[in-house]
Amino acid sequence: MGTPLTGTVNNPPISVAPNGRAVLSITVNSVTFTYVLYLDAINDGNILETGGDSTVSSGFFTGQGPTSNFNNTKITGSYVAGTSMPVLATVPNGAAPITLTPSTTVADSGTFSAAAGAVTGSYSFDATTGRGTATASSGQIFQNSKIVFYIIIPKLIILMGADPNPDDAIALMQP
Repeated sequence: MGTPLTGTVNNPPISVAPNGRAVLSITVNSVTFTYVLYLDAINDGNILETGGDSTVSSGFFTGQGPTSNFNNTKITGSYVAGTSMPVLATVPNGAAPITLTPSTTVADSGTFSAAAGAVTGSYSFDATTGRGTATASSGQIFQNSKIVFYIIIPKLIILMGADPNPDDAIALMQP
């Protein structure tokens, strides 16, 4: 799995208009990406990529809760996972309930399984950032065997496929 890209924010501080609109420009590896942000609440909004390459991307963003809550005792249990808008028709819109079981020997890691063992694997995360990775040892999650996830608050996790294929999805997991 790749590591997050780092870049330079070109226009700090970001100015937000009274209607919640802002523009963010970031340079990564000599390529400038421009995003329009639409804030719809404190620490929450939508994002639209408007430049940097030949594609247009959109998504959402939300603030994370206190990272002191990012540990296995807070995220253990059963979750349902689903996408709101699959990228392709071949990507399923839901998944069987997924159970996270913390490791008893390694902090901030564990195993996961879906109903009837359709998907099993392992996960680990950085408790200081809430970013983690998971790898399915059998089956797939939204047609991916590798997943990147972010803990937003305990009991709300965002997942993204990390396989190098076009059948990707972004999903939410909640108990």
